[in-house]
Amino acid sequence: MAPVGDRGVALQYSRANFQRRLSTIQPNLESIQSLSYFILFMAPTFASSLVHDWGLVLAESERERRLHLLYLANEVLQHARNRLPDALAQRLANLFLEGMEQHLALLAGDERLDRLIEVWHQRQVFTDEQLDRLRELINHQREWRARVEDAAQHIASAIARLGEADMSTVAVTATAEITSLVNKLREAQHLVQRYLCDRNGNESEEPQIPDAEVASSNAVAAPPTTSTGTAAASSLSSS
Repeated sequence: MAPVGDRGVALQYSRANFQRRLSTIQPNLESIQSLSYFILFMAPTFASSLVHDWGLVLAESERERRLHLLYLANEVLQHARNRLPDALAQRLANLFLEGMEQHLALLAGDERLDRLIEVWHQRQVFTDEQLDRLRELINHQREWRARVEDAAQHIASAIARLGEADMSTVAVTATAEITSLVNKLREAQHLVQRYLCDRNGNESEEPQIPDAEVASSNAVAAPPTTSTGTAAASSLSSS
């Protein structure tokens, strides 16, 4: 028997369908709000599963989609404070924070992420302690990226110097060793470049997401009424 929500509606949750919608999220209000309403409607029954699946898609997404998924989390959490019981809203905040902490490397140094974190600070979506930990993780990831970029430069320099060496004065056995070393350096260079490329992502037009900028008022527009929420849930729950 399907679980019954607090509105007396039998709820069905298709993880595959929800993950598919998350993986094709679009950088526009309609796409993000539709998913936000669905999460808010289903959260009283499926909070852990919803955020778990959100985290799975976040971990597998490229740079821009990760940003859109963070905007979705922001939309959910700001509405949750007005529409859900305090305990559930706080639980969602903790779940989303845990789900995103290890998957922000692609966005380290992105000003849009910095602005979003500032929104969370201004609106008190997360505690100061939670945001400090999040910033520390991002800074660590940014520093690690800088170290990898520095290593890439050293590898390229070493390959260039070895390529310019006068091999006529080197013994045959040493020549073979140098050739092997150059090949290994080139392999390392390829891996480093691939690492950096995977984390660069493709820049695209920044979506206009509600509450992505600090507004003069803390008011957040209310989600749709029960009937609209039910319709959103039905459209996302079907397999």
